[in-house]
Order: sequence, then C-alpha cells, then structure tokens
Amino acid sequence: MNTFPLFKVIEGETVFSVISRYHAIAGYFNHSTCVSNIFDKRKKRIHPYLPNALTQFSNYFQEPLEKVLYQRTLFPLFLATLDEAQAKMLRSSMLGTVGSPFHISLTPQYSLNLFAGHKYCPICAIKDLEKNGISYWHIKHQVPGVTTCSKHYCYLCGIENDDAHLDRRLALPPLNGNYVKANEKDVELAKYSEKFFDKYKNTELKTDLISQVLLRLNQVGMITSAGNLKYKELRKALREYWHGLGENMTLGVPGTLLSFDFIGPMLRVKTRTTAHPIKYILLLCWLDNAAATNFPVKLTKKKEDKSEIDIKILKMARSNFSMNFMENELGVSCCYIRKVLELNNVNHGTNSMKITGNLIRKVIIKGVYGYSIETIAKQLSIKPSMVEHIFCRTKGLSDWRKKLRHQKKVIQAIKTLKLSVTNNPNWIRKDIKQNYSAEYFILYNHDNRLLEKILPPKQYPIPPKTLGKR
Repeated sequence: MNTFPLFKVIEGETVFSVISRYHAIAGYFNHSTCVSNIFDKRKKRIHPYLPNALTQFSNYFQEPLEKVLYQRTLFPLFLATLDEAQAKMLRSSMLGTVGSPFHISLTPQYSLNLFAGHKYCPICAIKDLEKNGISYWHIKHQVPGVTTCSKHYCYLCGIENDDAHLDRRLALPPLNGNYVKANEKDVELAKYSEKFFDKYKNTELKTDLISQVLLRLNQVGMITSAGNLKYKELRKALREYWHGLGENMTLGVPGTLLSFDFIGPMLRVKTRTTAHPIKYILLLCWLDNAAATNFPVKLTKKKEDKSEIDIKILKMARSNFSMNFMENELGVSCCYIRKVLELNNVNHGTNSMKITGNLIRKVIIKGVYGYSIETIAKQLSIKPSMVEHIFCRTKGLSDWRKKLRHQKKVIQAIKTLKLSVTNNPNWIRKDIKQNYSAEYFILYNHDNRLLEKILPPKQYPIPPKTLGKR
C-alpha cells in the first residue's frame, strides 16, 4: 500500500517518471527498495512507453487502471494499429507481470533501429521545475521517431535505456538548459503524433486504420480504378514531402523508413502485416496536410456491372462506333471489347482482330515456348495487343507462362549461387545470404534441399577449451 499519501501524479507523466519522482521525493535509500515496495520485486525494468505490471502500479498510487494504461503509456498508439487478438494480448501483458509488452506487441521494432530510451525536452524540464518543483518525463515525447517538442519547437534529448544508463535505475530529466531549434518537418511530425495519440488516449476507440488509409488514398487518386495502389507515385510524394525530416538525428525516424519501401507491404492485401505506429503517422500526416491540397479529391464513378458494360459494347459496335471511342467511353481495354464481340459473333468494322486459325496457332506455340510478347509480335508482324488478346483467350496459357518465368528465375538463381560459392571459397552461408539475398530466397522457397547442396557446409561454434583438473 502507498505509504506516501501526499504524493500526487502529474498529468501526461510516464509510469517510469512517476516512480522516479516518487523515489526522489520519498527519499528511499536506494532504487531497489522503492521498486520492491511497488512491485514486490527488487529488480525491475520499466520500459519508457510500454511497461508492464500496471495493475500493481495502479493499486500502489491509487490511480484508475484505465487512466494509467491510456494516458501514461503508448498503448493507445499500438492499439490503433493492432488487430483485436493482438490488442488483447498486449493489454494483458501490460497489466500483468509475465512477458515483455514490447515484444508481445507483435510490431517489428528492433529492425527499424528506432531509439530505445527516455526522451525529454530541455525547456520543458526547466518549466516543470518552476511549476511543480521537479522535472519529469512526458509521455508525448516518447513516441518512437519523434525528435521534437511540439510546444517549444526544440529538439528532444535522449538517455538510452540499457544497462549503462536507465535500465534498472530511477532518474529524472537533467536540467542542462541547452536546446537546439528544430526544423519545420520535425515540428510537424511531433504535432501530428501528439494529435494522433490524443485521439486514442481518452477512449478505447478502435478503428480499422488500413481501411481509413485506403479510402483516403482512393480519394486523392492514389488507387487505380482496378483497386491497385499507385506505389511509385505514392512513394515519390511521401519522399518529397518528408525530405529533411530528422536529418542526422539518432532519436528520429531511420533513413530506411524514409525510403517508404514499407508502403507496399503495409497496404497490399497479400503482403499486409502489422505495421509500427510511426508508419501510419507518417502516411496520415501527409494525407492530412499535403495530399488534400496537392491531390484534389476525385469523385470516382460507380463501377458498372460487367453485364451492363457488355450490353453497351454490343450496342455501340452495332452502331459502328470506333474501337478507340468505346475504349475511352466505357473505360475498358480493347482486348476486353474484342473478347465480348467475338463471344457474341459480332463483326466490327474497325476491329483489327480478324485473326486466322493458323496465326492463332503460331502465337500459342511461341507463347508456350516462352517467347516474349514483343518478340512474337515482331516475328509475326502483328501488334503486341493482338498477342496479349490471344494469350488471354487461351485457357491455361497465362499460368503456364508464369511458371516458365519462375523457372527461369530459379535457373538463374542456381547459376548465381554456384558461381558465388566457387568464386568466394572463404565465404560462409551468412555471407552468401547477405550478398545474394534475392537468389537465396528464390531457391529457398522453391527447393530448400537443392539450396542446401549448393551452399557451403554449416559451421558450428567451437566450444571453449576447459582446463583439466589438477
């Protein structure tokens, strides 16, 4: 039970900060005694923004558990990006004492090389001292990737959370008084991250962020009529917008993220995985501030049923409308129009697809042997669109050509890996994987046994020599 009833927590203070400030005010002899009184264990690691044992913390400081969870940690940020099962797991871990919420969040974090430690604003520390008589750690400063105080427009300072720093010690932000003015982009990210956090911290608001993002992207024209993401355009727009963000800042967003290569895997259905909150913040901030002005909202036409389009095609063809006119008017390809006309035995005056059976056979044979569309078109003196049309209407041919392309990649991967082993006899498996990762994983997914035969033998660590008994 709390033996220091006069102690009051401060709004927006982290869990680590509350305990550190309590330790300083209560005058405990050492950190272990303070931690032991709160958590019933002498050694305790307190994460900057995803701590556990919050039930014990809540009981000791007599603060509502939900308020601790939503306003003293970054749980709301991760809640917004996780599915229901993952969110329940993270919540259970943070309330309990078993497991690390940082790992249980199931959000890749180590690979992002984000700063792992406590961050503070040097101006806030001085102002807090004047107002409260002591400095403290603000939860809004702990958002991964944020480098700036949204209030004072200066860069944050950081203290690493490891064995040599604040891993198992209790401390408050120092009063150094030194600060550096932040650039415009860093301030913008800080402001938006705070806005994003405030949106979720007061209520268990659970929304499908992916659906929201895709809807917004469609509104600004970053998704095609077929539902495909305009990946290159989106990446380019994001890179241009966030240029200069966190330059040479160890606390900021790593350069690997600012390439925005994660956009495709994060948004595409086939590759979609749990993404770190900072990725959503970067994307949503751009949508709120830049996309709305640079890419005006497009009113997309309601997709018509295929049967309705087919009827229109047949009607327009019988009225002798040109192929190009129908393509532009109906928003479908010439290939599809020709297919509809052929299936309905409609001869069109401008239809260049008057294909003989002999020509079709030649195209199919060359397609089976893996010739490119351009090569076939050149050899047979026809348009590439005609070759594509024949491929589309020939059942199983497209799938066969996909297999051929994959087989070519496998053969090339085998050649490349064998050559790398031959030319680099001192390389171990790790070296080959690093230098030829694409070829490595092509063969790994295709035939793991064959990969094992190509790679150099496994090397096992040599156990240390033990001294004999005297």
